[in-house]
Amino acid sequence: MFLNTYHSADDGLPVATLHPKWTSLDPSSELRNVARQALIVAAVVLAVAAVSVGVSRLKPAAPTVERGTVWTDTVKRGPMLRQVRGLGSLVPSQESVRQIPAETEATVVRIHMLPGSQVTASTILLEMSNPQTEQAAVDAGAAIEGRRS
Repeated sequence: MFLNTYHSADDGLPVATLHPKWTSLDPSSELRNVARQALIVAAVVLAVAAVSVGVSRLKPAAPTVERGTVWTDTVKRGPMLRQVRGLGSLVPSQESVRQIPAETEATVVRIHMLPGSQVTASTILLEMSNPQTEQAAVDAGAAIEGRRS
């Protein structure tokens, strides 16, 4: 119990009064206050423990990788080789495709080399046929033979 003391202006004798916060003399109310404070402290401790357990069970922000699957080395200056595997088909750009026009109209009879094959300057890619051009070649050959004889 807290007492405030002060001198009265009338007779100069000290007068004792109770502090306004502690006006109740009932011991059960003090017991309730202590129990309430203990309950609040216990709730705060439990909340801090629950948050700590929750944070400790969180997964790490960055993914983990097994050490055996990673190659580590020192960074060096130089050319870098990059190999990529994937599904699909490669399509050449327009700059790398060369169109070769034929001098005459003809029909493709046989394809010797498929796209993507390794070729040289003497490799025959395909055979073309035009009956009119073939007949003109036969006639020109016969004319040459006729002049020789």
